[in-house]
Amino acid sequence: MQPAAVNTPLQESASVVGEQAYSAETLGILDTIDPADPDTAIAALEALGEAGDASAVEALGELFGAGARGIRRDPARACDYFEQVPAERADAQHNIATCYYDGVGRPRDHAKARVHYARAIAAGFTQSQCALGNMLIKGEGGAPDVERGLALCRQAATAGNAHAQTDLGGYLLMGQYTKRDPVAARYWLEKAGAQDQANASYLLGQIYQKGDGVDRDLAKAQSWFERAHAHGRADAAFRVFQTLFQRGYVSDGERASVDPGLLQDAVEWARIAAETDPDAENRTLAREAPDAIKRMLAAVKAAD
Repeated sequence: MQPAAVNTPLQESASVVGEQAYSAETLGILDTIDPADPDTAIAALEALGEAGDASAVEALGELFGAGARGIRRDPARACDYFEQVPAERADAQHNIATCYYDGVGRPRDHAKARVHYARAIAAGFTQSQCALGNMLIKGEGGAPDVERGLALCRQAATAGNAHAQTDLGGYLLMGQYTKRDPVAARYWLEKAGAQDQANASYLLGQIYQKGDGVDRDLAKAQSWFERAHAHGRADAAFRVFQTLFQRGYVSDGERASVDPGLLQDAVEWARIAAETDPDAENRTLAREAPDAIKRMLAAVKAAD
């Protein structure tokens, strides 16, 4: 996973957000943006920026990058603002690096992305460590350096960055670029999951669903999948449905144990998955699930 954005003052109101300070004036404007008249706030932030307040320019980039508070998303304009911020401001260096990495708002240029992530790291921005680390691991934008890349991700993970913890945990879980270690993977993924990192939560759901390096625990798997769904993983709804069904219908080949409450919950999650799962096959299975479960319950009742 390549981190695509930093925490911003759009997400919380505080004097320090995403490891960078925002002036009281900038935060005051952000707190009072009228979605029906965003131009007034844009003009006020631009005036602050022209007066030397770098946090106002950074905030403008974030607003146009996110398309928030009534402002239409404009990635190119967002990147323009990030490039206007003084180079010592680390979050802007991270964000312009991401412009070049993703090729959104700027032509894709992984070599330039490396340069800007390195500048952000030099300015003390933790999240950029694993962003650059991933590029080094995969040889994006230059020669690969797996050892250094993993070291950068581990440094950021140790510092508490949830994205880095997820990336490192994923490498350890899959045995990519390093020896497979599901126990160590779970350690890092649980740290990230505790910070509501959606991908980490999804991977933890898979770990507990399969019993990979840990006792199989469908209730824990369901809980992690629900958490992943709550924080943006649309495909986790189908996994919640699966785990509820596995918990609610247990068969030894001769006799089935049924929990109607769990199966009814499974039906509700199947309906969500039928509408939102990105995979067409899963959507089809989810659409068919309610009727199949109804027939199953009827058959079990008739057999009793």
